[in-house]
Amino acid sequence: MKNQSGFALVNIAYHVVYVHAVAIGRSLGFPDRSTFNKKIREVGCLERGDCAIRFWDVPRFVRQHVQGPLKSIQETNRVTKTVVLILCLIAGLLTSCSPAPRPDSIVLVIIDTCRADRLGAVRGPNAMTPSLDAFADQAANFTRTYSHSPWTLPSIASIFTSQIPMHHGAGGRLGDFRSLPEEAVTLAEVCRDAGLATAAVTNVQFLSPKFGMTQGFDHVDVHVPESNLHMRRATETTDLALSWLEQNGNHPFLLVVHFFDPHLVYDPPQPYRGRFAAAGNNETKENLFGMFGQIQKLRDGEIELTSGDYVRLGGLYDGEVSYSDAEFGRLVRGLEDLGVASRAVVAVMSDHGEEFNEHGSFEHGHTLYDELLHVPLLVRSPGMVHGAVRISNPVALMDVAPTLCELIDISIPSSFAGQSLVAALEGGALPARPILSQGNMWGPEQVALRTGDWKIIVETVATDLEGEGEKRFQLFDLHGDPGEQKNIAEDNPGQLEAMLEQLDELLSGQKAEGQEPALSEEERRKLRSLGYVR
Repeated sequence: MKNQSGFALVNIAYHVVYVHAVAIGRSLGFPDRSTFNKKIREVGCLERGDCAIRFWDVPRFVRQHVQGPLKSIQETNRVTKTVVLILCLIAGLLTSCSPAPRPDSIVLVIIDTCRADRLGAVRGPNAMTPSLDAFADQAANFTRTYSHSPWTLPSIASIFTSQIPMHHGAGGRLGDFRSLPEEAVTLAEVCRDAGLATAAVTNVQFLSPKFGMTQGFDHVDVHVPESNLHMRRATETTDLALSWLEQNGNHPFLLVVHFFDPHLVYDPPQPYRGRFAAAGNNETKENLFGMFGQIQKLRDGEIELTSGDYVRLGGLYDGEVSYSDAEFGRLVRGLEDLGVASRAVVAVMSDHGEEFNEHGSFEHGHTLYDELLHVPLLVRSPGMVHGAVRISNPVALMDVAPTLCELIDISIPSSFAGQSLVAALEGGALPARPILSQGNMWGPEQVALRTGDWKIIVETVATDLEGEGEKRFQLFDLHGDPGEQKNIAEDNPGQLEAMLEQLDELLSGQKAEGQEPALSEEERRKLRSLGYVR
């Protein structure tokens, strides 16, 4: 109680000082609040190593940047100074005027196969994801976040290594996979070397040691399902995560929590099934779709889905997303109950989306359209000065690791190629840069590049036994055509050529050689049951 009262008084004192200091700043040539904030942050960052604006930064700012007018300012604000001094003395008795602790831990949540447009926080009011929407009200919401690949292994490898697929090497094609090389530097390794306990609770074989994805984790609980009818549900995943936190949450940590439920087969529990599933699917599992044989026939063109099938599958998928949302909410409440929420950065995202006939097909792994690449990203850090922030700048999943490192004051390794997004959390701008996506698992090989509102997809279709192929180009103006329905490549040859040159430059670097995993026949059988091996 004393601490809460003290920090409340500190907060009052901060606002009293801040309001007057902003007025002082205007008179001294700082035209707006953002410029003033930036100057204060520069003072604080130099001395404390973080970028939060605290009220005691303002006097420091005045001392260093308002030397001349200080006397007159003091005279005109004598009453304010007295009030602030009294509040500081009272707060000091209760809290020793100490700042809130800097976050020292990370909870990284990945909701597999979750499209960004399923979140109310991204597309508007929506009862499907109340927990994520409430979390977004306390977080930085990056509404235009894009994955580097349309399937799990290369995408999550990009999250862990802050590299695009061609540079980290994990991925491959259907049945011919490559694991993450041992020399890759992962977020878990960086955190472990900084003294954090590291743990992961994951639910697919691609995140197992065989694929190099457990590098740096002290504790790993990987569930490898017998088939996609035997997944570990989000409830058990949350239980395991909270159990680990009960034992280890008193010390700095990195915890990765991976919910797999929105992935095929869509089989949400009640009440989520009854809330979203189409009539006839509320109580029965007889019409489930997505087992290996069905998916293979769909890919080979032996069966087709009707519009009714897409409605039915979409409802079941929405039920899985809503169920995962509820378990995410329980995880966040558990962090609060365990007393770690006040010192843990929480980031939640997806690795890729899912297609429901937007471009004539279903599921994921085969194209680079935005229904597969546009993913949610929410980041909440204790003591965020600006509270909830909605950021519309395009960002990428490779930006997650450097952001988390900076937030808990860990040095960002030189191998991390993404940009830290901390400036955006503080209300600042982010530099624009191109975002590359590649590594589709099946179908014609594709690579995509987006710069601002422009996006190209280059598809290579094999035409001879030597593997040489014809290249096909798609160009989209995402501002006017966010659904990527109109290819305008022929009408904009200059824009196409400029983006192709930029793409060639990005692809000209040295490629990492992923390692071929030594999979047993049993392991290959389990991957086959998920549709990953013929």
